[in-house]
Amino acid sequence: MIVDKGQQAIITKEELNVAGTQPEFIIFTVIEAPLEGTLKKSGEDLGAGAFFTMKDIESGQIGYLHAGGENDSDVIRVSVIDDANRWIPDIPIHIRIKQAELGGVALKVKNIECYGDNDGSIRIIGYGGVPPYQYSQDSVNFVNEDTFTDLASGSYKFYIRDAVDTIRSTNEIAFVSPNDLTFTSQLSNYDIVLSASGGTGDLQYSIDGVNYFKDPIFLDPGNGLFSVYVKDIFGCTKEDTIEIDIPILTVSGALISDAECAGQTITIEGQALGGIPPYAFSVDDIAYNEADVIKTTMPNPVIYVKDAGGKKAIADTIFTRNPAPIEMDYTNEKFVVTIIATGGTGTLMYSNNKVDYDTINVFTFDDNGTYRLYVRDDLGCTKSRLIVLNVLKEVNVISTNVTCHNKTDGTIKLNPKGGFPPYQFKLNNGSYGTAREWTGLKAGDYTFVVKESKGDSLSGTVTIINPDSLTLEVQLSGHDILLQAHGGTPPYQYSIDGGNLFLDTNQFTELDPSTYEIEVKDANGCLAVETVTIVATQDFITSQLMIYPNPSSQMIRVTAESKDLSDGSFKAVNGEGRVFELYPIHRSAYSVSLDISKLPSAMYLLIYELNGEFYRVRFVKY
Repeated sequence: MIVDKGQQAIITKEELNVAGTQPEFIIFTVIEAPLEGTLKKSGEDLGAGAFFTMKDIESGQIGYLHAGGENDSDVIRVSVIDDANRWIPDIPIHIRIKQAELGGVALKVKNIECYGDNDGSIRIIGYGGVPPYQYSQDSVNFVNEDTFTDLASGSYKFYIRDAVDTIRSTNEIAFVSPNDLTFTSQLSNYDIVLSASGGTGDLQYSIDGVNYFKDPIFLDPGNGLFSVYVKDIFGCTKEDTIEIDIPILTVSGALISDAECAGQTITIEGQALGGIPPYAFSVDDIAYNEADVIKTTMPNPVIYVKDAGGKKAIADTIFTRNPAPIEMDYTNEKFVVTIIATGGTGTLMYSNNKVDYDTINVFTFDDNGTYRLYVRDDLGCTKSRLIVLNVLKEVNVISTNVTCHNKTDGTIKLNPKGGFPPYQFKLNNGSYGTAREWTGLKAGDYTFVVKESKGDSLSGTVTIINPDSLTLEVQLSGHDILLQAHGGTPPYQYSIDGGNLFLDTNQFTELDPSTYEIEVKDANGCLAVETVTIVATQDFITSQLMIYPNPSSQMIRVTAESKDLSDGSFKAVNGEGRVFELYPIHRSAYSVSLDISKLPSAMYLLIYELNGEFYRVRFVKY
């Protein structure tokens, strides 16, 4: 760059330029500050170690201020890291200072761009001395034109002469010719691959001389003679030729062996021509193998071939027998299984042991379990299927009868076996629910239904038995009692003390005269109760009690000749010793009316008790 003495000049991209897409990330570091002036950034000094960016240069913030000294040259040295993190360790910026004394600066106008070209040009800028100036390349022959053209590779020094014939030399400038472009082309399978070096900058490639690309590989351009090119950033080119002549890839296929059953392996063979050997074959365009004989289960297959260059071809369809596959399903009604089968060849036959086949497709099994069923066609092709039977086959019913006659304490519990939980249960006309046990039932017939989750169900009937009513027969003989229980649930136990003590015996002898609370208890704890009175014969007082009418069915009237009847109690005792309390309806000193309408028909002993004395008389109730 050129700076007037004592003045400042802006450093532009003409003096310092590093290409990139992000100039703010192209960073320069000052490694050597100028000696004859100062490097500036927006008016501030930049010494060694300071940094600035390419964006600062583009925005005009970087300049050089000459200090006013007499030297006519200066230099700034910087390093740079670009936006791709590449590093250039040393870049000089040469500065020429315009002094009053005659001087000149040689500047490149145009560099040599292509190898072997003579198109470089240099311009001489003069200053100081006495204008006008003349210029020379050999210090002998001077011309008025300040620009020298058609320069070849090499070093050049020029001279400037002013009006008083003062001559001064300029700085030396060198032209370096770019490296010659070297260029090769070769065929990689179906692709043209170009390789080049030399030239300037990034290289581009073309197979038509018009459209250039960075990628040197041209994929499968087809057969033909191609002129291929390489070009650098200055448009310098090299040309080559290459020919592609590859026969078209074809493939044919043949059937070697066919299948009799669906899914069996067939054998086919492929034959390839043209293209680039070796070949690989496939029936699905996915898995390729070098073997040309292929085994597959695919019906009506086609053969694909792929050559060494990755090019593919497809053969015509190979038509095969394609037997229909045997499709097999089943239905079951409890343990009766029906096979449903289609496909195969000819008549289908069925088996449940793979040995004995028949046209009957219905099988009956004994229990739940896992079974395998088989289907076979006329060509011996078979199909099997595993079936699982889990049938709601039975319901275990646990019930208890009512314990005592007409009591409501019967129970029913249902335990299903088989089927698929969860289960639902229903008793009589009730709704389905998850409860499987019922309590507090009365005697009678109950209908239940159990339903499993797949809809299968079982129903049945349970009878809750009502035992006969427990009754007690009492036979009184003097001071002995014989008890006979009927109904209820044997065995029985007996008590004569109101249930405090129960014994297995039903005979009680030599009992003291008294009133006994007789109870019988069966196996379920049901009770029957009677009252029996044993009266001592010697305690009775003979009296003249009279009953009228006798016999009677409703009322009797009791009188006494010499006894006051206004107090005391009356009881009637039948032949079994059962005691019935009688309550007077009308009473006077010598006459009492008693209601006997509720007494069973029988002969009774009427006992009148007063102050520990007993009086008796017999009557008949009809």
